[in-house]
Amino acid sequence: MKISYLEVNNSSACSRIRRVCFTLTLLVVFDIHTGVHAEGIEEASGITRLDDMLLIVGDKTPGAYYTYPLAKVQEPLITLDPALQTKIQLPHGAAALDLEGIAVLVDGRVVVLSERLRALVGAQGIIAEYGTPLTEFGNRGLEGVAVVPDGQGGSRVAVLWEGGYPDYEQMPQELRHIVGRPPLRPVIWIHTIPRGEAKLHVWSTQVQSIEMQVPVPDQTDPPNGHRFRAPDLIWHRWKGQNQDELGFIVLLSSENSPINRKPEFRRYQWLQRFRLDGKPYGEPLDLAALLPEDLRDRNWEGLGWYVAGEELVIVHDAPPYGTPSAYILAIPDTWH
Repeated sequence: MKISYLEVNNSSACSRIRRVCFTLTLLVVFDIHTGVHAEGIEEASGITRLDDMLLIVGDKTPGAYYTYPLAKVQEPLITLDPALQTKIQLPHGAAALDLEGIAVLVDGRVVVLSERLRALVGAQGIIAEYGTPLTEFGNRGLEGVAVVPDGQGGSRVAVLWEGGYPDYEQMPQELRHIVGRPPLRPVIWIHTIPRGEAKLHVWSTQVQSIEMQVPVPDQTDPPNGHRFRAPDLIWHRWKGQNQDELGFIVLLSSENSPINRKPEFRRYQWLQRFRLDGKPYGEPLDLAALLPEDLRDRNWEGLGWYVAGEELVIVHDAPPYGTPSAYILAIPDTWH
């Protein structure tokens, strides 16, 4: 509505302006979504599938996740059209900052992983809070969550601390010369959430803790050599040499930690299977060999099952590419 100076001085125009301002105030205070501004998710960081929807979180949207409807016939590339996204704000999620993962518990509850809180958060508030070993350090923290049934009606949950080179500038100054720039291995904590349980405090003595022996893609000595961090994971069962193996598929993304040269990120992006003892199993899948050329250098941050045991779905954050997109990958027969 265009308003001139003379119209503002008209009493009826002033009344209209007051009504507009009051309406805008209601929208802001009560977080009413009109659908006029279809901004959609920013910097997507985690993804999973629930029935005919993708559920996605981003680290720029506190305490909320987005749903995205799937087409009956789905192309491998899914451009996440903002107009089709629905934002779901968790009732007690406002403090859940820096969301990095999303999962559905066996009892149907949707949970999001807050790196800042070291916690899984759902509609009930905090579902599980993790002990200080999983604290964010040097801009490295919790990045992924995956769930399978525990056999007793509850959820067997794996949360992933990403590892990689800590950000030197993000470390406390008094620790920089002590810690230096060594690459840190990713760590997985495995624990159980019983059906319907919430407000759990999960400590290191209550979990199976796994230090991931990630491959070394670049043999140059640290800090110049590339080392892997782990943005996300899923549970995976495959046929091993003598028996069924239960472990993980982990999304790995490389970086260096240079002193006198330009930082390099994502020179290598792999999918790697890991056993429950933290050792890699078999050969990795190089995303550069699986993705179209224009998608190879994107910052893939989220990993989930599209069809359990058969097809994966990965998602990247947006900048500098505008709208985030997801991509469906078929796992090779050798990984069954």
